[in-house]
Amino acid sequence: MRLLRSPSPGSPAPVSASLVATLREQLGRWETRRPQQDAAPVSSGCPALDRLLPWGGLPRGALVECLERDPAVGGAGMLALLLARQAALPGGAIVVLDPRGWFYPPAAVGLGIELDSVLVVQARQAGDQVWVVDQCLRCPAVAAVWAPLERLGAREFRRLQLAAESGSGLGLLVRSSAARRVPSWSDVQLQVEPRAGGADDVRSGRRLQIEITRCRHARPGGVLELEIDVVTGAMQAVSRPHEAFLVPPTAGLADSTTGRRSAGA
Repeated sequence: MRLLRSPSPGSPAPVSASLVATLREQLGRWETRRPQQDAAPVSSGCPALDRLLPWGGLPRGALVECLERDPAVGGAGMLALLLARQAALPGGAIVVLDPRGWFYPPAAVGLGIELDSVLVVQARQAGDQVWVVDQCLRCPAVAAVWAPLERLGAREFRRLQLAAESGSGLGLLVRSSAARRVPSWSDVQLQVEPRAGGADDVRSGRRLQIEITRCRHARPGGVLELEIDVVTGAMQAVSRPHEAFLVPPTAGLADSTTGRRSAGA
């Protein structure tokens, strides 16, 4: 695992030259390590969840929003980290944006993530954070970027969507449920809610309800309850999924007047 820190809040430069140089050097080393990717989707790690998605998984080069009402108990961050693990299985780096220094490496190891492929960036300023996510998504060596980006303007959102398409990795944005009320450039938006129950040993199992609130080429509304083994990161469905119905691709077209996609597309 490699840790990159941004300059102190009092630094006059938006992004320090040393951070830029170090980030580019690290990403350059990984570019030769990731095998050529095909167009096959990324499996979520749960077949039932894959079946709810029109691609049979998550499309490469896409933004995925994981939403939660309360970061303390929501579970969106855990789900996004598991999806990042899945994206990196064929090879490639996982970049973790950690502005508050809360990332806990032993927990990531418990979920089956190899720390040798993890780059943690502690960028504190909002502008720096968007820049880091943009640059990492554009790098073909990066399989997934995990980022808690609460506020995103339409231009910044579109910028990240184009960056993901360019690099073919997954952009996993952990955000508040309030993001459901604003236009989105994500391909998939997942509302994550904690549920009571779990494994016999509550210390090793956790249940989450996953609702697809936005999905390009499909109507939102698919719902599934998952149980996650917090020791191994294995996911399995514990309820029968409610299937979403496919609709024509034109439903996902951008609004030509505002330049933004409809949040309900």
